[in-house]
Amino acid sequence: EYFKNGEWVVIFVGDQGYETTFRGSRLVEGKDLADYNRRRLHSLDVVLRQWVPDAKTAYFYEGTTLIGPKQVHQVTLLNKDNLSETLFIDAKTYLPVQKQYTWRDPETREMQEEVELYDEYRTVQNVLTAFRITRMKNGEISSQRFLKTVAYNVGVGDQPFTPPVLQYDRKKK
Repeated sequence: EYFKNGEWVVIFVGDQGYETTFRGSRLVEGKDLADYNRRRLHSLDVVLRQWVPDAKTAYFYEGTTLIGPKQVHQVTLLNKDNLSETLFIDAKTYLPVQKQYTWRDPETREMQEEVELYDEYRTVQNVLTAFRITRMKNGEISSQRFLKTVAYNVGVGDQPFTPPVLQYDRKKK
C-alpha cells in the first residue's frame, strides 16, 4: 500500500501481480512483472534461505573492501542455475551492507547492474532490521525506503493478500 487509505495497492501472489487504484484493479504485466520476479529471485531472503543451504551453490570469498566508512567482506555466490550475487557483509557486525547482481536486458542485450544498500539497523523484537533500504540500477538511485515501524510474527490473515476482482476503468477520474 503506497498511500494512505489504500489509494494505490499492489499485491504479488507467487509470480502474479495485482494493482488496485481508484480506477479499479488490473493485472501487473510486462516489464513491471518481470522486474519484480527478477528482484524476488535475487532478494536477500531467497539468497539466504534457498541459495546458501543448497549444496550446489559455490562461494567465492573476494577479501575485504570498503563500502562508505564500513569495512566489509565481499562474498560472491553462484547458484545451481548459474545466477550470481555478491554480498558485502559488515566486518564488525556481520550484517549485510550491500548486495549486487547483474543481468542482461532481453531487449537491448546490455548488462544491467542492480544494487541494494542496507543501513540504519535497529533492534526490533531481538532482530536487527535495516530501516533504510536503497535500490540502485546502473549506478543511479531507483527507489529508497525509509521504514518507520516494523513488527514480526503479526497475525494478519489471508484477506490482505487475496487478489482483488479484476475490473479497470481507464476513463474514471
